[in-house]
Amino acid sequence: MTHTTTLRYEGFTVGQRIRALDFAPREGRGACAIEGPITHVFRDGSPGHQYAHYVVAVERDIWQGHDVEPAHSRVGTPFCVPMESSLDYDGRVTFADQLDRATKGDAIETDRDEDAAEERYFRRQEQAREVHYPDTKGHPDEEY
Repeated sequence: MTHTTTLRYEGFTVGQRIRALDFAPREGRGACAIEGPITHVFRDGSPGHQYAHYVVAVERDIWQGHDVEPAHSRVGTPFCVPMESSLDYDGRVTFADQLDRATKGDAIETDRDEDAAEERYFRRQEQAREVHYPDTKGHPDEEY
């Protein structure tokens, strides 16, 4: 089947490590997310999941900004991450090591157009800084 619509978080590939947030970032609440490599890409859905999604092998489970204790963690389980959601927000799915790459000056390596990927990357970095460090550029909800 040929798709004419590009989904918001379409374009990641098998083997890439991603971070998928459970909730939109909010002031006063640390990140809640999973991290791990993509093991499968289902653009047309899969049995039991009739939506486009990635399957991620969870290597890290984060709640309120801290790693979850092993007894309560999703680590080691496959987890479905939708490519798009009716409740989507910026930065819901990113490269897991994105902040590390920004501080080291490394470029993102993707199969997508490099200039567009780089532009999206730095835009998301700026959004993440505004959410996590509001004192450096004002409150994220404030109009400039």
